[in-house]
Amino acid sequence: MHAFKLIPAAALLCALAACGSDDDAAETEAPAAPKTPAVVISKADADALRAEIYPLWNPPAEPPCHAQLKIRIDLAEDGSVVRADAKPELAFDDPCRGAQDAAIRAIWAASPLDVPRHREWNSLTLIFDRDALM
Repeated sequence: MHAFKLIPAAALLCALAACGSDDDAAETEAPAAPKTPAVVISKADADALRAEIYPLWNPPAEPPCHAQLKIRIDLAEDGSVVRADAKPELAFDDPCRGAQDAAIRAIWAASPLDVPRHREWNSLTLIFDRDALM
């Protein structure tokens, strides 16, 4: 049983602003941002990331957390972590907040990650599941 799963990464979407005139009668709509297909990370890449990050995750024993924690990671070309954000970020009094913070620390500690140089993805969401440890 895997400790966490990778969710297919989606490319960043650009929001295009509408160009208009000062004339109140003339309205223009912003063109829709092109949809990019979700890029799926290979099983080998997912397993390699798990092997790098998961051993560094040390969630607190108390209070126990039985939730799956989602952490969004953005990577630089060399595999360095640029950003690691909880999705959603838990409240400070949530019993799983300590486990969530530990997951983010583990990701930063593993940086730079050993990722393929020529990959189609630069961001991904990891799911940390403490119950999968047992």
